[in-house]
Amino acid sequence: MTHDEFFLPDGDIRWKCLELRENSARLHYGRFLLAPLLEGQADLIGIATRKTLLQELEGTCITCAKFLDVPHQYFTIDGVEESINDIVMNLKKVVFRSNQLSANVPRFLTGYFRAWGPGPATARSIGVNPAHVEVINKNEHIATLKQPMQLFFELEIERNRAYGTKTTYPFREGCYPIDASFSPVLNVNHSIHNYYSLRNERKEMLFLEIWTNGSFTPVEALGMASQKLVKLFGFPLRIDEDKEEEAEYGHKVTLKDLTLEDRWEILRRRQKKTKLAVESIYIDQLQLSSKVYDCLNKAEISTLSQLLNKGYKDLMNMKMDYFDAKEIILAVEKYFKIFDSDFF
Repeated sequence: MTHDEFFLPDGDIRWKCLELRENSARLHYGRFLLAPLLEGQADLIGIATRKTLLQELEGTCITCAKFLDVPHQYFTIDGVEESINDIVMNLKKVVFRSNQLSANVPRFLTGYFRAWGPGPATARSIGVNPAHVEVINKNEHIATLKQPMQLFFELEIERNRAYGTKTTYPFREGCYPIDASFSPVLNVNHSIHNYYSLRNERKEMLFLEIWTNGSFTPVEALGMASQKLVKLFGFPLRIDEDKEEEAEYGHKVTLKDLTLEDRWEILRRRQKKTKLAVESIYIDQLQLSSKVYDCLNKAEISTLSQLLNKGYKDLMNMKMDYFDAKEIILAVEKYFKIFDSDFF
């Protein structure tokens, strides 16, 4: 049985870095200790810090690659060993570093990839205009050029939050979107341990483990998360604000208590308004339960277009209950990602 010994402060609460490790260019690890804390505080701070690290920090990723004269993603360019799909998958591994605390860094950037053969082409061949970001893993393999040639394509780069980001890209010939993961923090663990101070008072210590993708070190990630938490809770509380001042600096928002039937009709109207290509989307892509899937099959509904042509009462007449209809509506909402304000 092993025992770890730590020197803990007796006065103010403060962070202490216990371990920093760089396993690779795309994997950094840090272990931190926060003490002394009163009973219950460690859990409160640990949950808030973990959620902030995973959801609030911004990352920079390639979101689209634009090729010339490429008919489909499985096409192979003459002289290049990898297919377009393989190149796109390799671009997803590229990690960028940017100063997200600076207001001068734009959210959308343009870049390019230019490499000469023969030989392997790495992320070192990526250029960004303007040069607000830098590539961390420059040795990341992108493609292999088998003959003297130049491989060139354009890149779209975006800086965004990890939580709730799902950008939809319209179809453009030669453009291949990349399902980017914006979170610079890969994982966070926290644990709580009790101890007794010199005054025989029961205290808590919080251990926090952070894994990042290399765009930020764990120390930087923890520092930025702390700043964001302070900023979020630092807004002033106004109790006696008059209505004229409210109208001057804000706007009125009406909250609607929508029923399942209302939400289904909004989905149907939105589909007609945006003219989504739902004819080619099959219901098995919605990942429904076997019971709901069987009910839709018995009703001879195989595509999302056929499903959206049915009214809410038609759904209930398919031997479905309230929870089955709710499952369908949630699945369609999730598929089209319409959780934003314009949906309501």
